[in-house]
Amino acid sequence: MLTIEFLCPLPNGIHARPAWELKEQCSQWQSDITFINRRQNVRADAKSSLALIGTGTLFNDSCMLNISGRDEEQAKRSLEVWLAHHFIDSDSVQPGPAELAARPLPRSLLRLNPDLLYGDVLASGVGEGMLTLWQSDNLEGYRTIPASAEDLTRLENSLATLAEQLNQQLRERDGESKTILSAHLSLIQDDEFAGNIRRLMVERHLALGAAIIANMEQVCSQLSASASDYLRERVSDIRDISEQLLHITWPEKQPRNALVLTRPTILVAEDLTPSQFLSLDLQYLSGMILEKTGRTSHTLILARASAIPVLSGLSAEAIGRYATRPAVLDAQCGVLAINPNSSVRGYYAVAEKLADKRQQRQACDAALLACTQDNQRIDIAANIGTRAGSARRVFQRRGRDWPVPYRNAVYGS
Repeated sequence: MLTIEFLCPLPNGIHARPAWELKEQCSQWQSDITFINRRQNVRADAKSSLALIGTGTLFNDSCMLNISGRDEEQAKRSLEVWLAHHFIDSDSVQPGPAELAARPLPRSLLRLNPDLLYGDVLASGVGEGMLTLWQSDNLEGYRTIPASAEDLTRLENSLATLAEQLNQQLRERDGESKTILSAHLSLIQDDEFAGNIRRLMVERHLALGAAIIANMEQVCSQLSASASDYLRERVSDIRDISEQLLHITWPEKQPRNALVLTRPTILVAEDLTPSQFLSLDLQYLSGMILEKTGRTSHTLILARASAIPVLSGLSAEAIGRYATRPAVLDAQCGVLAINPNSSVRGYYAVAEKLADKRQQRQACDAALLACTQDNQRIDIAANIGTRAGSARRVFQRRGRDWPVPYRNAVYGS
């Protein structure tokens, strides 16, 4: 048996995407590979994404890979290189506190006396639309479906159908969407995920619906107990794939509250799973208010990548009385303007025009060469920390190129 010792280099610990990447690397080899977290004193099959996530591995944890088998030497050499140079690339870069800090409200806006609700910025930007409430599907109806002799066959067919659907989406998506869908596909193809559902059916004599929900609750409970915020927020992903599995198995029980956007909308919900977000027509999604979504949830990562502004800190129940009313979600100042009058709308319209002009000017300046005052061409390099998914633009000032983040939002960068 050969061993690789390393410290976990991932700032967010081993969550869905790094677990999938590590599993993919280990699955290339015939040897048995065991992941060990020394701090937690736990072991896991390194070829199982779910098992790796369940170790609760955090940044700088002391870890080991034990490799045993015919190709152990080749596996060790390959995995050592990957762990040293590529493992960290599987983690997510999240916006820092300064980037998510709300700006002070401009006096020119305050003078208009808008009706404001104050929230916390999760994804920067500004959007205008109708406030629309979304309620999550209640899964209790699936728990009471009686057991059937065909349950095991149904499970295999539903897993295969969900995998096929995810593969189809992977062919149509790119960027953050593709990465998150790949992680979901890895989870439902994981032997431990399906195996635990089968064990619950056999050992506890649960019907298929109850077993899927019990498995979801077990995994979510394990993640919720993690010391990592990032791992706790993967609960939404487990719920997501479990809900999809239930809907595929019993299509006649599909939720009737599926939301189709036909006009600019500010969506209000307790939470939203990644698949629910991806099912929306983003051309009509002006913004979201999510009561329980954390700063590192996959839904929020998708929203940032799609330039959808998001606020939290406002309860869906409290906003319920404003449903179907127009509003402006200002996720730069951290406010929701209810029933904006013509003056408030005019303020945001002017701000948007100014931002568009500034962005056009910066886009033109980005094509200019950087040169010194004596007209010598020079290269400029810079490290810029920006939110994931934002494009970069450069403008020229006093003979030099200055990198700045470009944001598709009312106020610009």
